[in-house]
Amino acid sequence: MAVVYMLAGVIPAPSGIGSLEFVFWLFFSPSVGGQAAISAILVFRFATWFMPFVMGAVLVTARELFPR
Repeated sequence: MAVVYMLAGVIPAPSGIGSLEFVFWLFFSPSVGGQAAISAILVFRFATWFMPFVMGAVLVTARELFPR
C-alpha cells in the first residue's frame, strides 16, 4: 500500500480523484482478479473515508444531545 500511495501521489489528477483507485487496481488485479480488486477498492474507501466520518458524526451528535 505504501508503494500504491507513492505512485498515486505523482499521477496528475484534479484533487487526486481516481489516481489511488487506478494504481490500486493496477497492482492488485493481476494477483486477485479485476473484480476482486475493484471490490477491495470499495471496501478500502469505505473503511478509510466513510467510516471515520460516520463515527465522528455520531460522536458530535451525542455530544450535542447530551452535554456534560
